[in-house]
Amino acid sequence: MDNLESTDWMSIKQISELSKINAHTIRAWEKRYALVTPSRSAGGTRRYRRGDLRRLQLIKAAIEAGHRVGALSGLDDEALVARAGARRQPRRRATQGSEGATLDDATLQVVIDLATKLDARGVESELEIQSRLMGPSSFRSIYCAALMAEVGRRWAEGRLHMTAEHLLSKALTSILGRDLPPNAGGPKIVFSTPEGERHELGLLIAVGAALDAGADAINLGTSLPARALAEAATRTGARAVALSILHMDHGSQRAYAGRLLEALTPATSVWIGGGNALRDIEGCAALDLSTMRREISLLSQNP
Repeated sequence: MDNLESTDWMSIKQISELSKINAHTIRAWEKRYALVTPSRSAGGTRRYRRGDLRRLQLIKAAIEAGHRVGALSGLDDEALVARAGARRQPRRRATQGSEGATLDDATLQVVIDLATKLDARGVESELEIQSRLMGPSSFRSIYCAALMAEVGRRWAEGRLHMTAEHLLSKALTSILGRDLPPNAGGPKIVFSTPEGERHELGLLIAVGAALDAGADAINLGTSLPARALAEAATRTGARAVALSILHMDHGSQRAYAGRLLEALTPATSVWIGGGNALRDIEGCAALDLSTMRREISLLSQNP
């Protein structure tokens, strides 16, 4: 039998560094899809061969070419080479993201099931896997948007308990707050939520999307009074103020928007987005993420 302690074998730390795939993701792929099957040392630790490293590198390349990780299970290396070299158009499935991209329902069901069981570590692990597979930008704009929409539907239908929704929100907020890209130096956009609106998740998704689009996004956090927000926008020379609204009632939205518009100069636009945002407040533009990106592009072209 081969000596599993020899230099021909690699630990999970070594193969993670060489493949540039997180060790947790490798373990998840082994357990869920059997994409690689390591040997075990006398002490029970994983040991990998060079062939395992090549296979992981091919899997990573195939995923980056647009293939779902679950569809790669059972393929030999030759088939993986073909997948890695051919970019695939994603299939349209039931759950649609904010930019027309789609996700399998099963992908969202996994993390919702974990949240229903109040498996906090499982939820965090699954979200980490999806973030690493999709990349922070697509994770924010596609996965998180689709997950929030599905959670909202189940909540409204009474099919998801409050504790599961809170667990998911906390885990998503942690990941989104950590993976924000640096300010891009483009047009300044100030982000916040109206006074009394304390849900941060939608705000973080919007801030990340704006940074990806090249904006200098200034996140002031949640529940800011209208006058304080207007003062911050004026002081920074912001081209727009962006509000994320998930639960605020319509009357309060109109009153807050009125105070904000009164305190701002006409040169500063007001953007409103989120699941419960009104679309007909005079003087405010109701934007989804895709439209916001286009607006930022226009502002970048007209400094």
